[in-house]
Amino acid sequence: MNPRKNLEYKLFTTGWNAYQAVLEHDYLWHSMAATALNQLLADRFGTTIPFSFLDLACGDSATTSAVLQNFSLVNYVGVDSSPTALIEAARNKNGLGLNPKLIEADLLEFLANDQVEFDVIYVGLVAHHFGADNLQHFFDLISKRLKPGGLLIAYETFLLPDETLEEHINRLCLIIRYLWSEMPPVFKRNIIEHATTCDLPVSMAVWNEKTAKSGLTDTQIVMKSPDRLCAMVISSWK
Repeated sequence: MNPRKNLEYKLFTTGWNAYQAVLEHDYLWHSMAATALNQLLADRFGTTIPFSFLDLACGDSATTSAVLQNFSLVNYVGVDSSPTALIEAARNKNGLGLNPKLIEADLLEFLANDQVEFDVIYVGLVAHHFGADNLQHFFDLISKRLKPGGLLIAYETFLLPDETLEEHINRLCLIIRYLWSEMPPVFKRNIIEHATTCDLPVSMAVWNEKTAKSGLTDTQIVMKSPDRLCAMVISSWK
C-alpha cells in the first residue's frame, strides 16, 4: 500500500471509533466549519442555482451532507480511498443532492486522472497531511479541476505565524490530553499517534504562496477555531 495513502486514512480503518468520538464531541469544531461552509454556499448559489461539489477525502460525508441537504440542486461527488468510510457515506446519500456519487480512489490520483470540472472543491482536515513539499502538486491538480470562477474551500489545521511544526504538534497533543475530557484514553492515544505520524501543516503564509503559484486567487480566511488549531480558507480559480 502507498505509505502516504495508508497514513492519511488511518483513522478510517483502525481508528474509526476514535474519529467518530471526535465528531460526536465536536473537538475539531466541525459544527463551526459546517456553519461557515453553509454560509459560503448560500451566499454564492442561494437555493435556486445548481452547482457541482467535489468532496475530497469525504470520509463518511456526515459534515457535508448536513450542509448540502439545504441545497437540493447540488451535484455531489465524494472521493475517499477508504471503503469503510464510503460504506458510512452511503448512509448519508439522501442529504447529498441530485444523484450523488461516491468513488473509492486516492484523491491525488482522482484529480490527476479525472477530467470533470467542478464549481466547488472542498477538502476538510486532509491537506495538512501533504506537507509543504507535496502541497504545491495538490493545488496544481485542484486548479485543473475547477470551472472558471470555481472555489476551493478548505478546512485545515495551520501553523501559527511564529510556530514550528514541533510546537504545533506539542500544542495539539496538550489540547487532546487535557481538553478533550470526554474522549476515552485509548482514543486519545489513537489520535495523538495519528497526529505525530501524519500531520504536516503549514502556515497560512505558505498556503497562500502555494495557492497563488497554482493560479488560485483571492484567498481569504472565513473562519478560525477558538483553539487556533484550524481555519477555513477559500480561494477562487480565475
